[in-house]
Amino acid sequence: MRTFIRRLLPLFGGLRTLWLIFGVTLLMLALLEGSLRVVWQFKRSSDRADIASRAGFRGADWAREFVDELSLSVRTVWQPYVHWRSAPLSGRYINVAEDGLRRTLQAEAPRSSVASAPDSKRLIWLFGGSVAWGWTARDEHTIASELARELAAAGYAVEVVNYGQVGYVSTQEVLTLEGELRRGGHPDVAVFLSGYNDVMAALQEGVAGLPQNESNRRAEFNIGLPGALVAETRRSATMWLVKGLLRRAGAAADARQVYGGTGQPTLQSLGEDVVRAYAENVRLVDQLRGAHDFEAFFYWQPVAFGKKHLVGDERAAAKDWPALEELLAHVRERFATTPPLSDGAKFRDLSGLFDDSPEPIFIDTCHFSEAEHRVIAREIAKDVVPVLNTRVASASR
Repeated sequence: MRTFIRRLLPLFGGLRTLWLIFGVTLLMLALLEGSLRVVWQFKRSSDRADIASRAGFRGADWAREFVDELSLSVRTVWQPYVHWRSAPLSGRYINVAEDGLRRTLQAEAPRSSVASAPDSKRLIWLFGGSVAWGWTARDEHTIASELARELAAAGYAVEVVNYGQVGYVSTQEVLTLEGELRRGGHPDVAVFLSGYNDVMAALQEGVAGLPQNESNRRAEFNIGLPGALVAETRRSATMWLVKGLLRRAGAAADARQVYGGTGQPTLQSLGEDVVRAYAENVRLVDQLRGAHDFEAFFYWQPVAFGKKHLVGDERAAAKDWPALEELLAHVRERFATTPPLSDGAKFRDLSGLFDDSPEPIFIDTCHFSEAEHRVIAREIAKDVVPVLNTRVASASR
């Protein structure tokens, strides 16, 4: 027995050594992760300061506080069918109600016309992604708030509801519309300002018609404990450092630029698929429009890529996504030959709306200053006003 125990002692010693090595390694990794998280927080703070200082904010004294609130406080929660919706938030610049909708400041119309009478108030629903939600605008200057202000100034009593959500593609917008109609909502006009996210999602996934980052949800479904540990590791500050070093060394392929290879679609074919999926969503809304008696307008949102006078950091934003720029070009080429998008009465391509402006406008590839939110609201109001006139006239007979 003693001989047997003596033989086991070296084994126990080896296990003890391995356990010490494992413990020390684990401690070192924990210290590394903790240190990198501190660095990561400083980096994120620096990134927020950089965003707030971009030319598109035009030196606004509220920009830094706004960007901090946007980055640190805005969150999403699970929502059936559409995956997510904004979490409630009560902030200085950004307020989200319990239903997940961004606050819209409604304006009072002058009491000087039939259209401004309280019983003639018209309901307008705005759908879209982060641009419609108001990613670079305070509550009072989102496109929804600016549209309410424009229409009130023109003498119309309206209520504008902002259903825009960060990251939504057009299919999520249509599902949101259908859900609100099913709950008994009845708008006079539905406005869709989108497009960019459809293109970005297609670029991410290599397939048109999916939500953004769908591969993440696919990986997380029934992930199990081992998969959860792997996923958490990938989200760690250590992996953030490793990925950054690999990108700088050129050892990590940039998926944004890998198209046309073996098994990959070309950007041209992907663009055709994006337009086909978007056009089908327009058709679906048109069917709902006929069944529920409302009007609908669709706008492809402005982007920085075609701007002739890129100012300051606009240049870096526009040139950092070559594959996205090319894909957007292929998409735009298809509008004129793809019904119902070729019907200019219902669909308008606003992607080049700011191309000739010499002013700094874009903060990144698709988000712009508050002044441009007002410009887009005026473009939408041009189409909405005739509908309001018709409806008010019909109701007064």
